[in-house]
Amino acid sequence: MDTIKCMQTFTAVATNASFTEGAKQLGISTKLASKYVQQLEGKLGAQLFIVRHEVSH
Repeated sequence: MDTIKCMQTFTAVATNASFTEGAKQLGISTKLASKYVQQLEGKLGAQLFIVRHEVSH
C-alpha cells in the first residue's frame, strides 16, 4: 500500500466532499479512490467517512 497516495486521495475526497470530484482532481477513477480510502481505513482501523447516497429528484 502506498500510504502517501492513500492520504492524498483521502484529502482530495474530503476537500471536495465527493469521491467522484476527489478522484477527478487526482486523475484517477472513483473506484480507485474508494479503494485507496478503504486501504487507509484498514491501516488506521477506523472508518473515515460516512457515505450517503443522495437521490436526485
